[in-house]
This record gives sequence, structure tokens and C-alpha cells, in this order.
Amino acid sequence: MDPVSSQKRLVFFLLTVTFFLALNHASAFALIQVAQGEDEPIRDEGWSKGAVEFANLPSRFRWFAVSGYGDHHFEYRGHTKAFLDALKSFAEIQAPQKELVIQDWPAKPHWNAFGGGEDVDWRFTIWNPKAYHDRFTNPDRPKGTWVATYLAIDGGPDRVEDIHLFPLSPNKPAPPRITVYIGEGGRIDWTRVLVPAGIEVIDERAEAQPIISREGGVFVGSVYDMGTGKPVVGASVSLVEVYKEPDLETIPRAATDKDGRFALEGVPEGSFNVLVSADGYVQRSTGRFRSEAKTSEERVVYLAEAATVTGVVIDFDGNPVAGAQVHAFRTTGFDGEIYSVANEIEPVVTGEEGRFQFAGLPKGYVYLQCRGDWFTNSNFEPFPAPARNIHLMAVPTGSVRGRLVDSKARLVSGEFMVTIVAWGRRVGRARGRSVSADDGTFELDGIPPGEYYLEGSDRGAHDREATTQRFFLKPGEVVEMDMVMDP
Repeated sequence: MDPVSSQKRLVFFLLTVTFFLALNHASAFALIQVAQGEDEPIRDEGWSKGAVEFANLPSRFRWFAVSGYGDHHFEYRGHTKAFLDALKSFAEIQAPQKELVIQDWPAKPHWNAFGGGEDVDWRFTIWNPKAYHDRFTNPDRPKGTWVATYLAIDGGPDRVEDIHLFPLSPNKPAPPRITVYIGEGGRIDWTRVLVPAGIEVIDERAEAQPIISREGGVFVGSVYDMGTGKPVVGASVSLVEVYKEPDLETIPRAATDKDGRFALEGVPEGSFNVLVSADGYVQRSTGRFRSEAKTSEERVVYLAEAATVTGVVIDFDGNPVAGAQVHAFRTTGFDGEIYSVANEIEPVVTGEEGRFQFAGLPKGYVYLQCRGDWFTNSNFEPFPAPARNIHLMAVPTGSVRGRLVDSKARLVSGEFMVTIVAWGRRVGRARGRSVSADDGTFELDGIPPGEYYLEGSDRGAHDREATTQRFFLKPGEVVEMDMVMDP
């Protein structure tokens, strides 16, 4: 089917989308809106001045967006003249920064379900600044998150693609960006292209790298000390293939030279986790590198020295709490960027004196949480690393109990799920089965004090849902309520 059909085809796909945030692996469900066609103008969604004019260029044949995330992606098809017109329009966008990325043709498809890369000659990505800040610079969320998107389509893990194709800045929205695909077989003659002033050019083609690999991908970059900015000599950069047991003898690996630079060529096709380590530093996981024929990428990595954090868990009266499980998570460097450690940080259980210690954390900041059968700590704030004698106060947790009923107060039959939500963050989940008039209850335990509401859904044939009003859960309190399912 011709993708540039004059007949508008607007399709809304309810796809299950899971966003793996580099810190808490929290999942969310979102509506992906996809439209294909050329005759329906796109409205301005709070973008930079001039962006909506670019989005509505006649060469556009498809666009898509993830509801609530603030980013829109547009795909275009055309020869050199059409691209030159687009580049002129792009130069007129009023933004502090604009980027033009050059990649080898053909384009990698975002979703295999929506056609091959030969359909696309360039792409345009634009963010709504407010939505960006709500999502990525909100103090309640980690900074600098790399967002990978997994689509529930045929093909399994091999169909995984990144929707957000570049790391997100922790302080400012990602700039308007064009990604253009050139090379043998493509429709754009790059020798005729003159990039206007004010546009940063990022050449990611394999031939633009210091190393040209005839087979496989190219991964190059530099490693620096986060504290001094000096290059780290002898750092190890390893590529561990995702979803496979690593073979330490064969994984692609390189060491940095006297200037802190590394180069890996001929990387086999696949998706790899990038691990960087060096003596005296905390090993860092820096996201993924997807290797294909002629794929190239350059990355700059900062390593932090190790730090130790110690403290004590106490109750309301200042007495030490033994047997508390203390978790360390959300590690960031002192530059404010996420510092994902390669190995999971194991929780520590306090002894009789209530004390805990975490060694080998990256210098910067870390979140701490203590948990037990009846308590959790009262605050969820970052602590500096290193730090000594941090005090975590054990606050009694509460419980929520209730029933799922219909409008006549009859218990709902079938499988159901109840979720407790605090300001959009899921903190607990209970599953149950209503099998008789004497059962059908649910219970959520270990909930920290705070304001919440409940969401309930009937997983049976009726597919009914319910949402309660907000309520405040006090320390140690048990709240009981019925949830009335919509017919």
C-alpha cells in the first residue's frame, strides 16, 4: 500500500507499552496515537515557534505520539529538493538549539508493524517543554532517564525498538531534531545540501567514525573521571548482549588508551548493554547500543569513585530498630545524572543496634528506604554519598481492606485486581478472587502514610472498573471501604 496515499488513514492503536525507567523499573500503560496521511493538519502542541509549520510539510506521510509523554514523531518521504525545503523550514524554528543527525540509509523502522525503513527519508522529533519537565525533571522522578519502549506486537524481543532515540537532558527539553538518511539507494543527494547556520550537525554514519567497519557495527567513545574531568586510562568497555547469558570469552570488549578513548569495530548484530569499569571506580551501565550493518555510535562516559554510606534505623522514641531491611536505589553522580550501577544493590538488614552500611556506591546521591513487617521510613529524599550516621525513622505502615461490589452491594464474581495509587505512583497491588457471598475481599498491607486512591478492575467477562475518592492513610491505620464497580 502506498504510504503517501491522498486518502487519510487515521488509526488509534491501543498497544501495551512498557517504559523501563533506568532506576525503579516501574511500568506504565499508554495510548500510542498513530496517523498516516497528508491531508490532516497537526495542531500546535505547545512547541517552539515554527515547529508546527515543519510538522505539516506536504512531504509528511506519518506521525505518532505517546499520550501524556509530550513528544511527537513525524516521518517524511522525498527527494533532495523536498529535503532542502524541509531544511529551510527547520532553520526557521525558533529554539535555543536545533540538531540535524545524519545516518546511513535506509532508516531503521520504529515499529516493524508499520512498514520498512525504505519508506522514510527523514524524521522530525519535537517535545512539549512542560510535558518534558513533568516527565523528566520533576523532583519526584529520576533525572536523565533513558526511555526504551517495548511494543506488544508479534516477534517478541527482537521487535524492541527505541522510540526516544537519544539520551534525555536532565535540565532542559530535548531540542527539535531532524534525522536524515543518506547513502547508496537513498533519495537525497547530500552533495547538494548546505546546512544553514544555527543547526548542530551530528554525523552518525559509519564512514564518519575514526574506524570504518565493513562488517558489523562501530562503537567508539571516551571515558573521563567525573571529579577531575581527566581521561581514565585502561578502563574496560564491554558489550553484553541483551536477553542472552554472557560469554566472558567472546563478548566485545575494549580498553581506553592514554587519552581515555576506546573503539570497538565489527560488533555483531544485536542489542547490547554497555558496561564501563576501571580500577578505583564504580562500574557503570550506560544504556544500550544496538548494532546493525553500518551502525555507528560515539558515547562519552563519566566514572565516579566509590563511596560508603552508613546510618541507623530508629523508631519514634529514638530506639534502634533491629531486623529492618534497608534498600539503596536511584544512585546519581554529583553531576546530577543517573549513575546506573551494573549490579543490583543488595539490601542490608540491620542488627541489634539498628545500623546499616552500603559500600561501593558511586559518589553523588542515593535514595534510602527501610522496610519491615510494620514500618517504612518517613521520607524519600536523596542522601549524599559518602555520608555517615544517617538516621532513618521507622514509621508504622497502614492497611487498606475492602470489597468489590456492584451497584446493589453484591460481591463481584470472577478475578479482580486492586491497585493503590499515590499521586500517580503505584505502591501496592493485591489480587483476589470473589467466589462466594462470604469472600471477595481484598487487602493491601505495608502502605506508607500518605494520600491515595484505589483502582479496581474486573478481569472477568464484564470488564468492569472502579475508582475511589482520595483518602489519607495515617501511620498504623486500617482503612476499610467498598469499591462499586461500573456496570
